[in-house]
This record gives sequence, structure tokens and C-alpha cells, in this order.
Amino acid sequence: MKPAQCRVSEVTDDMTVLVSFQHSELIPEEAHKVKCGLYAHKKTGKRVAVVAVDDDHVFSGSELPAENTIAHNLIAIRNRQTNKVRLVPTTSFLLSPVPRVEENSIVSVVTQEDRDRLQMKFGSKRQQRSLESYTRMRTNADYLKDKLKDVIDSVSVEEASQQPVVNASHEAYLPPINRIAATVDDVYSLHDIVSAEELASLKEEAIRTMKEPKKDMFSSFFSQTLPNVLQLGSSQPVIESVCALLYADLLIKFLNTSLKSLQKQKNIVCPYSEDVNSKIINTFTVQSPHGRLRPNLLKDKALCHLLVLGLILSHFKLNLELLSKSLSISVKRLNHLSQQVGAVSSSSSSSIVTLKLPLPPLKQLQTVVKRNKKH
Repeated sequence: MKPAQCRVSEVTDDMTVLVSFQHSELIPEEAHKVKCGLYAHKKTGKRVAVVAVDDDHVFSGSELPAENTIAHNLIAIRNRQTNKVRLVPTTSFLLSPVPRVEENSIVSVVTQEDRDRLQMKFGSKRQQRSLESYTRMRTNADYLKDKLKDVIDSVSVEEASQQPVVNASHEAYLPPINRIAATVDDVYSLHDIVSAEELASLKEEAIRTMKEPKKDMFSSFFSQTLPNVLQLGSSQPVIESVCALLYADLLIKFLNTSLKSLQKQKNIVCPYSEDVNSKIINTFTVQSPHGRLRPNLLKDKALCHLLVLGLILSHFKLNLELLSKSLSISVKRLNHLSQQVGAVSSSSSSSIVTLKLPLPPLKQLQTVVKRNKKH
């Protein structure tokens, strides 16, 4: 007699689940009513088998640990027609009945208030004092929620407040800048910094200065920049450039004048033009109950306007050493503000900055805050 032979034709990963009922048996006549499913636990990830026999009996359970990891339980399924046998691996689940809680059932729950009452009744004096102190400090959450809801309902939001807010700490302190300009001449406009009417009010003083420049009256930046401006002759653009240089010199005097001295001078910065004087005071100071103030952010704003004027008047290549001497401000600080307005340092010297395209990205404006030293 020939020995029996077998040939494995296909291997699959299908896993059959064998369930057994704890303290129960499945009646064969009721087997067709069984509804079962295999689910994964949300927290543990373990597989959970749920079998619902009918609406009144529900069983659930998890996979039993394997007793031997080397051997596996298999089920042999033979096809009578083809005489082929399938070997199916199995895993075992032990199911237990799930208690059913009626919707109308009353469940006794011990609340924190019950515990507090017991502690006040039978606790030690120390516990009672601690509980009394906690009770006085405790806030009624429901009352706060109702009150907050009433406040929210009474708040009305205007459409204007829903519009996007411009970052006041950055571009609001810079002169209007055209970041998509095709040429460097179009990046900044002189009339965006000081209007044509305000420049015209300085024309008389500009002509007088062109004829008889008095170095003692002006800063070193003005004195060294004026000859370069006058090289173009006496045409109208040159006169306007001298007016712009006068405005830059007024900003230097404004920054060098202490706030107390400025108040003593009755806020007079420009003796040549009332319009220019009002522009400087209103743009770079703020009104307070104790008079006008000049915060550090507005100082930085004035410095940014001054740097842009210097770049325009020096054909977009500015020597920061001149401004540093006139303002008694470090070149490093002026260099940082120059980067803020879009200028870049020269490769040969950090005190030379140039405005050129493409413009660098806008950097964070850092305001210097002075602190008193404690001895």
C-alpha cells in the first residue's frame, strides 16, 4: 500500500476565530440567529470579538494568550468533489455575557458634595477647616458660564474691526516703500516723506544757504553732503534737493534735542516753516497729559526717514559715519536700521550702505530700551 502524500498548493493569512462561551453553550437550533463581529479596542488596539445572540443576550471577549508559540491549531476542511483539503489556522476567544443596563435604571452615584458633607460631619477639625476654606474660595462654574454667555451675547462686532490689521511695529515706521519697483529710483519717493508744499516752504532758506552757507548752523552731515548736491548747478531739482537736505538736518536737530529742551522751546524745531515744524512734531511725537512724548519707536521712525533721505540725496550710496557723528549713534545701530529700510552693507566697509534691487526681505525692527543700572 502506497503511503499517503499531500501537496501544498496555496498559503493564505486568513485567521479563523473559534469562540467558547463562559458558563454557556450555544444551542444548535439557535445558531442561525447568531450575529458576530470582530473589532479592535480603541485604547489598547487588541481585537475584541462581539457575539449578539439576540437582543437580550450579548457576549464579548478578547483573544486568549497562546499556550505554545511553536505549535498552532489548524482546522482541516475537505472538499468532497475535488478531494482537496484546506488547513486553516485558528485563534481562540473566550466570551462572557455583557450586563445590560436599563435606560430608566437609577444608578447611585457618590458626588463630591456627598464626600464634603461626610467630611464636615465626621472629619477632623483640621479637615473641616481646610474644607471650609476651600468652599469659600470655590467659584460656581455654572454661574460664571451663564454670566460669560450673557456678556458674549451683548457684544457686537463691527465690520471694520474684522478687517486685517497692519503690523504697526514694522512697516508703519518706515516711509512708503515700493517693493515691486523696476528701478531703484522708484523704491522711495521724496514726496512721500516730505510733500512738495512742505519743501516749497523751505525754498527761501535753501536759496540763502546756497549763496552763503553757514557751517556753524548745520550738522556735519549737512555740511559734507551739500557740496555734492550743488554740483548739478542751480536748477529747480537742485533747489528741491537742498530743501530736502534742510529737512534732513532738521530731523538731526530734532533727534539731538532732549525732550525737556524741546518743551522749553515750545516744540519749535523748524524756525523757517510752520508747516514743516508741525509735520515733525505731529509725526514723531505723541500727545500725553504731561505734554508731548517721543517714544523710542518714534525715534526709530525718524531715523528711518532720515536714512532714506540720505540715500536719496547721496544717489543711494550712504556713508553712515557722517550720520553717526552728527547723531552720536553707533554705526552698528544705524546699519541695523538701514537693513530695515532695504539697504545692504558694502562688501568693503560696513559703514557704507547701498540701496539696490532686488530688495532684501523685511527684518524685525528692534528698538533699543534703556534700563537704569542698579548699584
